[in-house]
Amino acid sequence: SRGLGDVYKRQLSNPSETHHLNNLNTKDLINSTMNSLAEVFKSGVKRIEHVTYDLEDEIKINQNFFYQALYMLLNLRSKSMRASKKNYWARFEFFSERSNLIITCFDNGEELTAQERKALLNPFRSIEQRDRGSLLLLGTLSSMIHKLDAKISVVDHKEKIYIQIRIPTKGKV
Repeated sequence: SRGLGDVYKRQLSNPSETHHLNNLNTKDLINSTMNSLAEVFKSGVKRIEHVTYDLEDEIKINQNFFYQALYMLLNLRSKSMRASKKNYWARFEFFSERSNLIITCFDNGEELTAQERKALLNPFRSIEQRDRGSLLLLGTLSSMIHKLDAKISVVDHKEKIYIQIRIPTKGKV
């Protein structure tokens, strides 16, 4: 029998990915994604929490892109603590607002540089413009956000990072 981890490994590496949207139970999608991420990152992240409130029962979304975007976000943010002596933690909050799934990631990683913000907020940089390492990964996350037809915003505040993703839940009209 194949476990949940096998399903998500395929979602991260599926080369024949399409833009197909499915109607999915919102709580089930979030819980299975976050449980899988907690398992994947258990050796490097001290604590991953998630809370949900005011969710739509069902949303229309590409499950693979959803998982990949959250995986990339957690991967990038967890790497921001390697130079620090603090233990990295992340908290994800999920709620629905005006046909959007709002995901807010709070963590205690290092602040993003201006260059990192630019890479995150602009998915259309050419390969020549992308640098190696975290900037390339930020550009990849930005591309995943774009594939979800979502918007992203970032706030640094008192040694905490707030990254918010707003995903339309009705699919493209």
